[in-house]
Amino acid sequence: MNSNKPNPKTVDDPPELPSDSEMVGAAVASAGAREKGAGPANVRNMESAPLELRKAGMVLFVAALFPWLGSGGINLDTIWAKLVVVVGAVIGYYGVLNKHGQSVPGVFRAVGGANPKLLGWLSTLVMVIGVTLPAILIGTNQGGLSACVEVAGVAVGATLWIQILDYSMGAKFNPVMGLIVPLISIAAIGRLIFLTKKFDILALIGSVGVLAAGFMATRTMVAAMKEAKAHGEAKKRQAVEQRMQDRAAKKRTS
Repeated sequence: MNSNKPNPKTVDDPPELPSDSEMVGAAVASAGAREKGAGPANVRNMESAPLELRKAGMVLFVAALFPWLGSGGINLDTIWAKLVVVVGAVIGYYGVLNKHGQSVPGVFRAVGGANPKLLGWLSTLVMVIGVTLPAILIGTNQGGLSACVEVAGVAVGATLWIQILDYSMGAKFNPVMGLIVPLISIAAIGRLIFLTKKFDILALIGSVGVLAAGFMATRTMVAAMKEAKAHGEAKKRQAVEQRMQDRAAKKRTS
C-alpha cells in the first residue's frame, strides 16, 4: 500500500539544524532548569553556567566603577558618565521585573505599562548615552576614548547581570554580553602592564577585577561552546542516520 512509502521530503531534505549562536545560547541556557511554581513569573533554578556569568557581570560592574583605564586618578566627567550608566541599569532592572509581572515603583509601572519592552529600550538608550559621554565631555584627543571603554565596562557588566535576571524569570538566553566581557578585559591587561611604569592603586584594583570578570566569562563561554559543538555534531549524526534509515526503508518498499 502507498501508506507504507516514506515521504520523499523526509528522505531527501535534511532536518533544519540550529545556528551556532542558537546552540551556544542553548548550551548555556541548558544549565538552568525552569522551576514550576505559582505567581506571575516562574523563576528558573539556575546552575553553574548562568550563575558564573551573573557573577562575572557583577564583578565587572563593581570593578569598572573604579578609575581603572583613564589617565589616572579621579575624573569628574567619567564619574558623571558612570552615574548615567547606573541610572540606565536601574531602569533596566525594573524593566525586567515589570515585564515579568513583578511589583515595581509607580513611575516604572506607568512607563512600562504601555509596552513591557519600553523600559528595556530606555535602559539601553540611557546606558549608550553614558558610554559616549566621556568622548563629548573630555574629548577624543584627551583620553575620552579610553574613558568610554572604562564606562563601557560598567554598562556591559550591568547589562549582563540584567540579562541573566531576565533569563532566570523565563526569557531566552542571549550570549552576546558574555562574549563582550573578555574583550573588555583585554584593556585591563594593557592597563596592568602600564602600571609597572606608573603605579595607581585604584587602577590596580579595577584592572584586576575587570580581568577576573573576563576570565570567569571566558571559561564559562568556552565550556558552553564546547557543549554546543558536541550538541551540533550529535544533531548532524542523528540527521545522517535518519536519512540512511529512510533510504533503506524506501528501497525495501520499492
